[in-house]
Amino acid sequence: MSEPGSGRDDRSNLEKLDDLQAARPFTYNLVVGLLIGLLLLVFSFHPILVLLYALSYASVRWYLWQEGRILHRQYEARAVRWAEKQAERRRQRG
Repeated sequence: MSEPGSGRDDRSNLEKLDDLQAARPFTYNLVVGLLIGLLLLVFSFHPILVLLYALSYASVRWYLWQEGRILHRQYEARAVRWAEKQAERRRQRG
């Protein structure tokens, strides 16, 4: 984390990944599903099952990221908290 007033973006990597996921939820979650699928291949799962897992994971997560759904609402709440934190820092500096 950066020191207060340094002007650096001190959001966590998870928050940055949330921004990426919000921009492209299906693609992001398909990649995550495929990465998990690679681990499943190590445990001798059939490649078709791995592909089906990745597609179903991406589809469910994409659905939950749609406007008004739970993951989207959580993301918006975090974005509001981040904006409030930044505004408070600006007030303290100014």
